[in-house]
Amino acid sequence: MNELTVGHLQDPLKKEFQKKNKMAIAEAMKELKKHEKEIGSKTKKLSDKEDRDEINAKLELLKEAEKLEIESPIVDCIVWFDGEKWKACLDTSLTGDLENVKVMSSFCENQEYSFISDKCIVSYCFNISENGNLLNICVPNGSHGTHVAHIAAGHFLGSPEKDGLAPGAQIISLSIGDLREASAPQAFIRALNKCIELKVDIINLSYSVSPCMNFGKNGELIKNLIEKHGIIFVSSAGNKGPGLSMAGNSNGIGHPSIIYVGAYLTAEMKEFMFYHYSADEPVVFPFSSRGPSMDGSLGVVVCAPGAAIAGVPKHDLRSFELGKGTSMSSPNAVGNIACLLSALKAESIPISQFRIKLALMNTAMAPEDGSHHPFSLGAGIIQIYDAFDLLKSETIKAIPTNLADIKVIVECEREIKRGIYLREPFEIKLPSEFELIVKPTFVDSEDIEERLNFGCPIVLKLSHGSEKDFIKFPKYCQIPSSNFNIHVDPTFLEAGKVHYAQIIGINPENPKLGPLFRIPITVIIPEQITSESDFTYKTELTLEPSIPQRIFLQSPIGCKYVEIKFKSLETHDTQDITVQRLYFDQKNGFNSDKFTGLMRPKFHVFRHFSCPSLQTIEFCVTGEWKNQRSTNIKINIKFFGFFVEPTTLMAVNPVNKINITNLLNKTMLKPILIFDYFCQPLSPNEAMIESMKERDIIDGSPSFQLLLTYKLYGSFFYQA
Repeated sequence: MNELTVGHLQDPLKKEFQKKNKMAIAEAMKELKKHEKEIGSKTKKLSDKEDRDEINAKLELLKEAEKLEIESPIVDCIVWFDGEKWKACLDTSLTGDLENVKVMSSFCENQEYSFISDKCIVSYCFNISENGNLLNICVPNGSHGTHVAHIAAGHFLGSPEKDGLAPGAQIISLSIGDLREASAPQAFIRALNKCIELKVDIINLSYSVSPCMNFGKNGELIKNLIEKHGIIFVSSAGNKGPGLSMAGNSNGIGHPSIIYVGAYLTAEMKEFMFYHYSADEPVVFPFSSRGPSMDGSLGVVVCAPGAAIAGVPKHDLRSFELGKGTSMSSPNAVGNIACLLSALKAESIPISQFRIKLALMNTAMAPEDGSHHPFSLGAGIIQIYDAFDLLKSETIKAIPTNLADIKVIVECEREIKRGIYLREPFEIKLPSEFELIVKPTFVDSEDIEERLNFGCPIVLKLSHGSEKDFIKFPKYCQIPSSNFNIHVDPTFLEAGKVHYAQIIGINPENPKLGPLFRIPITVIIPEQITSESDFTYKTELTLEPSIPQRIFLQSPIGCKYVEIKFKSLETHDTQDITVQRLYFDQKNGFNSDKFTGLMRPKFHVFRHFSCPSLQTIEFCVTGEWKNQRSTNIKINIKFFGFFVEPTTLMAVNPVNKINITNLLNKTMLKPILIFDYFCQPLSPNEAMIESMKERDIIDGSPSFQLLLTYKLYGSFFYQA
């Protein structure tokens, strides 16, 4: 039964056991003391000695029991066919008494659920498959999913103030991860397939998934789900900010068809949710991931409020909690979009996921103060009423309902991108010419006429706030088929800065519709670090709350790590700051290290980060949003070239060489040899490829698995 409950629900059981066990230990100690006092060593009877040994043994066992895990009771699962459908029940009474046990079918049939017991109020439901041979017992393994669902579509009868944004929406919860077993890529694929099978309208993904979701079967399935089946896919942008290029998945890779949502903090939220001293200017949360993505796209599509007070499961023994993160902004956007879909359906207005995405982006609000960058905001903050007005207007009819996307393809030497992103030293030495293709894609449908008739002239121009001096581009193009070049000259741009421009394509015959596509152009020019400065960079910064300060440096040749020293220049105030180091790793995407802490007056902080040579390194320093005023700090960044090459000791070669290199500053060494891990190669005894079962038939195609069998002998315990 313990496998069905989350960890904190098992704690009371353990505490109750320990309480009783300590009472038993106390009684045993009293019994031993009484025996020693009354009999002790005076007696010569063998039975008295045996009694004392028995008490000592009991005391030892009780003390050992304190270290033991509580043995989980075994629950019987009964599954049967009642002539119409499969039914199941759990013997949660643990006695075989099924009279008061709730009998249920699969949740998707009758939406039936129950609780494990009156004390352990963990809800559970069933999913019965494979002709009754597989019973899935579905339980929550935390509060995150429930909290997210409440934000999007929670409903409390008679208490509308507690409702989510779309209380009339129907929720389908699909678990793709588990706090006890971590993520399962196959579960993610099955969940997407279930969404197609159930014909859902919109998906919310408030979950940090691996970058493999963009490629292979995952990427193909997401593409089909959105472009073929017309399902709207919304995801959290991530909580890896405030450094650039972390939006999307875990390392800055975003799927082109997903709507990524950043986390915004309004003045009202500061006052009523976080009880801030003063409701000042709205900001983007520092933790909210920023663009641009690795492929040059903006990364963040739109922003929504990134915190909420919402319901949690009953087993948490509280009615609600305050949560913040892009996991909260994504369901906020989804709830808004669900209301939008409901209104469109009520007025019989044709719906397509591309129309929805276009309306959200083209009606989003960008704050006028200019303190918010598109890297953090995307197109802006969702304005759902304006989006609805656009979708029911005549202007939107220019977009065919079977149009899935208007894609911008930037052809580079080795890969295809969705924007232009130059940051590494070799990319910014000379001007570059990029060939672009603007290509509409359509949902697979029988309506060929709309596809054949779609086409319009396009006027290309820069969006508001773009830098214009470093790019050249044509004024006009034509879709559905258009190829043109963009010239980018980074050679004269100011060092230590990020330079940004965005080209938008507008139909001159229908300008009220707004941009049909966007081409982001980002260029980062790092400052040079040389031996003349002792491979050191020094500066003083004034940190405004939640406004990132970015330092871009080109690491010197031979660099392996960097030491960062901070000193507060304040005399009285203690402030929160966040420091993040980022660079691009060719194999794994963007590599990030982050430090968040308090800066006390005149206080020094040292941090060391790994750092490759001859790359653009971003150091992002941000004052936390809750700081009351600006913070003045002094920063010292020093690069070092000392490193030890990784060494593998082979059993056949007991004598090994360890290479130590230092190419920059003088470094003192105190070598210590530490073994990280032991590697024992094993080969499988048998390999078999076999077809998987019914639930792994993905979008009509069967899946296969490679089953490897190993034979293990003896104990695999090694001691250094």
